[in-house]
Amino acid sequence: MKKNVKILLFILIAGAAAAAAILAALRPIPVESETLTAGPLAERFTVEGTLLPAESRVLNAGTAGPVTGLPFQAGMAVTAGETVVALAAASQTETELQLAQARQQLAAARQEYAHLFGDKGAAAAKLTLAENEQAAAEWEYQAAAQVNETFPGAYAETDLNRLRSRLTAAEQSLAVAQNENSAATKAYYQEQIASWESQVAALEETMAAEPVTAPFDCVLWELYVEEGAYVAKYQPVAKIYRAGEMKVEVWALTEDAMRMRPGDEVACALADGAVFQARIRYISPVATKSLSAVGVEESRSLVELAPADLPAAAGAGHQVDARFTVGAETEDVVSAPVSALAPLPGGGDGLYLIRAGKAALTPVTTGRQSGGRVEILAGAAAGDEIVSRPLDSEVRDGKRVTAAGGA
Repeated sequence: MKKNVKILLFILIAGAAAAAAILAALRPIPVESETLTAGPLAERFTVEGTLLPAESRVLNAGTAGPVTGLPFQAGMAVTAGETVVALAAASQTETELQLAQARQQLAAARQEYAHLFGDKGAAAAKLTLAENEQAAAEWEYQAAAQVNETFPGAYAETDLNRLRSRLTAAEQSLAVAQNENSAATKAYYQEQIASWESQVAALEETMAAEPVTAPFDCVLWELYVEEGAYVAKYQPVAKIYRAGEMKVEVWALTEDAMRMRPGDEVACALADGAVFQARIRYISPVATKSLSAVGVEESRSLVELAPADLPAAAGAGHQVDARFTVGAETEDVVSAPVSALAPLPGGGDGLYLIRAGKAALTPVTTGRQSGGRVEILAGAAAGDEIVSRPLDSEVRDGKRVTAAGGA
């Protein structure tokens, strides 16, 4: 009796185990699925860029001197004509002395010019006097010489020598007077006056306190000086930009830039999460070599974006995350995640198509890959439901499956 009970229990346990195995084999496996659709085979990637003004300018100090005031801070709006950097007069003893000396030299040059070439200029009067003296001396000498030829001995040799010396001196004086009243001498004095005037003006400018002002309505981008610092003439003191039109500069990998097209839309985001749209305005054909963050040499090209409506907080120098979408240039294609591909026993790739609740391993022909997806040329079509990640589950050909969520 006991033996029969043991046999019966064994049969029951074995039957229960077999039933459990059959139920386990028939139970559907949860898998991630996706319904194939036709669309662009697009790749998305993000590149960090910088928001910059379309027009900017560096302001230089017009005069030397200490900085006495900075009315605006970086980022503030400035109206045309307002002072950006206030400067004090450069009161240096040496400069003051140089200015006084230059003014004296200028006054002396003007006085000499007026004396020589004014309304009653001495140069012209001296020339007339010298011409008269030369004419008189020449007449007396020539007359004496002719008389001596007619009446030898009428004039002693000493008298003739005296008349000859007088004529020579008169000719020399005439040459001096002609040179003094010449156009060359007049131009020389004019150049001297202009030179001293230029020196006086430069020194007066150095002594003046001329503030650096905004040439147009702008935003103060950067300040290069601090209050109390001494700046030299023409030294850069600030950088401004015209409020309004902005641009985003991005240095993208050259192989990515070559797939972009002017006019393509780009989704942009600032550091605070504010988003805005932009379009590609310019793609540089020139590639530049640079080192990546991990020290690998990369080839990058400049891509310029034209933003649409910028957030109010956006300003020059802000970092921008630009998300590009590079799509296929051909018509819409059917694509599947690369993770959906499963190797076929005889070689090649296949997809697990979900049909009547079962996974059917189907050979497919693949094409281009981009952004983690692969083009399906044959074997599957738009509308087919596939297992998107078969390697993450125990799916097999003919296995019952249930979709646990789209991917």
